[in-house]
Amino acid sequence: MKLFLNISTLILFSLLFFACKSDDPLSSGFTTSDKYYEWSVINSPASNFNHMSEGNDHSLFISGFQSFRITDGTSQQINFNEPSFSPIYVDAYDKDYAVFLGYSYTPSDQKTAIKIYDNGAIRTYNFTPWTTELLRVYIDSRDKFYVYSISWDSLYLFNNGIVTTIKVPENNGYGNDAVFLMGKINSNLYFITSPTNGYISDKVVYKILPTEIVRVVSDSTYGSSYNYTGSNFIRRTESFPSPYYHYANFTETGWIEFLANDDYSILPTGTYPNNLVFFSNDTTNNYQAKVWNGTSLTTQSNFPQGITYNQSSPGSFLTEFKNGSFYFYGYSSGAKLVKGTLK
Repeated sequence: MKLFLNISTLILFSLLFFACKSDDPLSSGFTTSDKYYEWSVINSPASNFNHMSEGNDHSLFISGFQSFRITDGTSQQINFNEPSFSPIYVDAYDKDYAVFLGYSYTPSDQKTAIKIYDNGAIRTYNFTPWTTELLRVYIDSRDKFYVYSISWDSLYLFNNGIVTTIKVPENNGYGNDAVFLMGKINSNLYFITSPTNGYISDKVVYKILPTEIVRVVSDSTYGSSYNYTGSNFIRRTESFPSPYYHYANFTETGWIEFLANDDYSILPTGTYPNNLVFFSNDTTNNYQAKVWNGTSLTTQSNFPQGITYNQSSPGSFLTEFKNGSFYFYGYSSGAKLVKGTLK
């Protein structure tokens, strides 16, 4: 495929750290504390946005009709210098670097556009492939990132302005699948694919190596959902009868189930095995946070009140876990942007 430029192109906190905490009840590094995190409510500059990504424990980027960079609670609107640009997704590398994906519309044309926020300056790439489907970006390092969509059978690597098309491997004779999730685990970069041709086929995890793409493990579980926490992939499957929801952690030898219950939760953020944070709604439809400590879930009694789940609302957002913190946003009449920080 010919692209422009004519080129087809949690940090894990140590257990010793937890063990030395004076409020940690277990010396093994696991906790049953109901106040495992400190929570702070941040004024959100936007009430309706489409994605957010944490830069570090002091900064957050928001994409939407209006896009913002929030630093220590102070919001700064981002000017993309292009009124026709409509961002739909953002991935932040650190507090000063983020990549926004979206569309640019003109009366005669529409195109996928990439805006790079770099220390306040904006750089633009207009991208040839057009899609209205799920569009995502994953930053590997500064000025090296991957763009992908569930409607494409290729990854697009942007490396210092040079674009390389990477064809997704064929899935056992069913044709090329599409990438829908990427993440780095123990310094290795992985992606998960889904079929694009209407056939029922496996979700497949691949590893990107310097000279090849390696098929790691297949997953034939029907109706699964997946998330990247910032350090690993988590899968949720549903089954009948009870327990209805099953959560598994990715390993190169397969998916290892660690939790099964009847409590529907947003796919978690945090680190596996002893610091995964789940969000669900209680009997009064208020959001609640629960921490998986390696053996059980503990409801966090100090989580802010008044964030109400509403079936008619657009939903909620949860960032990856970085530098000991993450952000949660719940849409409702009492919508709040909440930061969770490990004690």
